[in-house]
Amino acid sequence: MAYLVFLFLTVYGLALISCVQGWTYNYSPYNMTYDDAYKYCTEKYTSMVAIQNLIENEHLNNILPRNEAYYWIGIRKNKSTGKWTWVGTNKVLTKEAENWAKGEPNNLSNNKDEDCVEMYVKRPNDTGKWNDDPCSKKKVALCYTASCHSSSCNNHGECIENINNHTCNCYDGFYGEECEHVVTCPEINGTDHGSMTCSHVNGNFTYLSNCHFNCSDGYVLVGSENLSCTKDGDWGAHVPHCKEIQCKRPEVPLNGVIRCSNDSEILTDKSMCNFSCNDGFSLVGSTSVICMTPGQWTEEPPKCNAIQCKRPEEPENGVMDCSDNKEMLPYKSSCNFKCKEGFNLVGSPSTKCMSPYQWTEEPPRCEAIQCQHPEIPRNGTMQCSSNEEILHYNSSCIFTCNEGYTLVGSLKTKCIAPDHWTNEPPKCEVVQCSSLLAPTNGQVECQNGSKYNSKCTFSCAEGFKMVGSSDLQCQISGNWTSSVPTCQAVQCAPLVAPDNGEIKCQESSSYKSQCLFTCQQGFKLIGSSDLSCLSSGKWTSAAPKCEALKCEALTVPLMGKMNCTHLSGEFEYGSVCTFDCGYDLSLNGSSTIECDSSGRWSTEPPTCEVVKRPIISPTYITVGAVSASASLMSVAGLLLWLAKRFRKTAKKFTPSNSYQHLEAAGVYQNTNDSNGIA
Repeated sequence: MAYLVFLFLTVYGLALISCVQGWTYNYSPYNMTYDDAYKYCTEKYTSMVAIQNLIENEHLNNILPRNEAYYWIGIRKNKSTGKWTWVGTNKVLTKEAENWAKGEPNNLSNNKDEDCVEMYVKRPNDTGKWNDDPCSKKKVALCYTASCHSSSCNNHGECIENINNHTCNCYDGFYGEECEHVVTCPEINGTDHGSMTCSHVNGNFTYLSNCHFNCSDGYVLVGSENLSCTKDGDWGAHVPHCKEIQCKRPEVPLNGVIRCSNDSEILTDKSMCNFSCNDGFSLVGSTSVICMTPGQWTEEPPKCNAIQCKRPEEPENGVMDCSDNKEMLPYKSSCNFKCKEGFNLVGSPSTKCMSPYQWTEEPPRCEAIQCQHPEIPRNGTMQCSSNEEILHYNSSCIFTCNEGYTLVGSLKTKCIAPDHWTNEPPKCEVVQCSSLLAPTNGQVECQNGSKYNSKCTFSCAEGFKMVGSSDLQCQISGNWTSSVPTCQAVQCAPLVAPDNGEIKCQESSSYKSQCLFTCQQGFKLIGSSDLSCLSSGKWTSAAPKCEALKCEALTVPLMGKMNCTHLSGEFEYGSVCTFDCGYDLSLNGSSTIECDSSGRWSTEPPTCEVVKRPIISPTYITVGAVSASASLMSVAGLLLWLAKRFRKTAKKFTPSNSYQHLEAAGVYQNTNDSNGIA
């Protein structure tokens, strides 16, 4: 029942409020959390209610129906600043606008922070007052619709919301209910002998109109060059006017000269006068003046004063000589300065009085001559006459170099002026030997180039031997330990042609030389036919030999003789053998054969054959104590027996005794009977 009453009041209230023009209030038909209330108000209306004063607070308490949960209004605690802030405008709640119930805000919630604000409406106690409550609770959302909009007050004033209406707080220079009117100023018609330029923001000669004034040449503006229309409807100053510029001719300075742009006594705008002084006098003031304002020059005329200078002070440890002994020296007086021995003049040696109390140069100083220690040469040492950090005049230093380095420059230097020595510090340059070149047919490798203690190693190409030292070292004298070696070609021992042979060699017996061996006809080469000289100085092999070709060994033919002659060796090339057969034997073949160049006999060796004879009468053949009847053996059997017997003794016979041996054997043939043997 209570909900129906609330709904009726809500509908009635909405209908009632919606009829009012201006700032209107609205509220939701049901309870919701603070976040939902904010969303509801911003989507349907302007935002949640922002209460500006107590009158507005009382008005809301009067027109709103009672709700047990009360109403959410647009105030929430900012978590980052901890201050209560209007959510619609993001402005901090001021003390004047606070309407808290007694003891509030107190943040009594144990579970959540009471960061949102509700308004007690129709409450018996503290009615219309505020209370902080957790934002998660559900209450009626109290919203408003703004009366002010972008075109309110014609953009010339601040729109202020009121209950069911708004008012305009007009900016300076505007007035009216909606600030629709602008303040005007008296119209300006310009100025004589000049020009005026105006700009108008809100209309001709109205608030913020601005006018700028200029005068023609020869005239000066009297008054402000800029006027602006104020909010009070005036220009803030009188309108300026243009006045002709004129100046009276300046007086000529004593001991000086004046030259103006014309000779008139009265000079017009921008006329110029220049001043100068006679020789010996100095101009005090500006050298030129210009007529710029009525009757006034830019500067006062200058004066010409006699030029004098106060006598300079004599420098300590020095001497000063001036052209006059007075304390005040006249124009063009001069003074010269010198320093004592051991001191250096710092500044100009002379000065001259050319302007009042001003010398052309400041007096110099005499400073003791000192020198910084010279730089110690790298790889060297330095010995100075003093161990002090700063050396004085005439101090000297002597330089030496470390072993293996030579001094380039002066051995000694002397301090003769501030930080100026008679000689520059020398340098210690490493001892250098002459550069070495690789010998012909050789090469060289050096460590650290050709400086002191450097080593160079020489080597020869294959087939060449070194003559001299292979290792050279650069000595402190700048010379190498010995001269550069040479590479001479390797020589092999000369070769000699073998017996019965020939040799042909290329050039000499040096490295890679080749020798070709050949043998004469009938001889063969034993060994290599081609020898080369190696880098070791030896031939690839021993020299070959020529050996005679050998024929097959011969034996004395059966029942014959053989006589041989040999040129080289037994049965070798050139050997000649002759053959002969004994009594009643016939030679079958050539009687003379020769071992030819191919190692063969010219023909086959001959044989001895028995001559066939008839047998005269039966006889007995007696051989020693053996006898037999011719009827018991045949000629063939006898010959076979004799051959076997002869083979056993052939080597014991010589060609010279062959016939004697056969005769002793009593061998003969019966010509009458080929088979008869007696």
